[in-house]
Amino acid sequence: TILDVGTGTGRWAVDMARRYPHARVYGIDLRQVDIDPATAAQGCLPLPSNVVFETVNVMEGFPFNTGTFDFVHSRLLVGGITNWETYLANLFRITRRAGKVECIEVELLPISRNGKHPRAIEAWTALSSTLLRKRQLDPQCATALKDRMMQAGFESVAEEILEVPV
Repeated sequence: TILDVGTGTGRWAVDMARRYPHARVYGIDLRQVDIDPATAAQGCLPLPSNVVFETVNVMEGFPFNTGTFDFVHSRLLVGGITNWETYLANLFRITRRAGKVECIEVELLPISRNGKHPRAIEAWTALSSTLLRKRQLDPQCATALKDRMMQAGFESVAEEILEVPV
């Protein structure tokens, strides 16, 4: 059983359902999942019978039993998760003991190798950080993700950091 948290267009969930036809794939998102014309044109329709989409606010909890999922995919939720510790504890709860969880997040504030930024970047960073924190969002969630996952109970947490030149 596979879960795609923050499924968006549903494309990833549909791809997994096609790749693993014997698995049940759930795609959940805060908004109702509507397969848009561009996604449909890429071969998403008709939907495989083993994929289900549900509207779920993960900050209010997950409607799944403990140990339901073999694989959980969570990507680009930095703009919606207000409590990462609770969110990750819930992911841990719904993942079966030998299951896998993949979290992919971006750092919203630029990081410089030498610690120096042009003035405009510093101003943008300060403003962005203030605005995000007012919405109870963590602009640096990616930096803390590995430690938070381990605190939630995950074991063998691997981290891969990719640099994006700006």
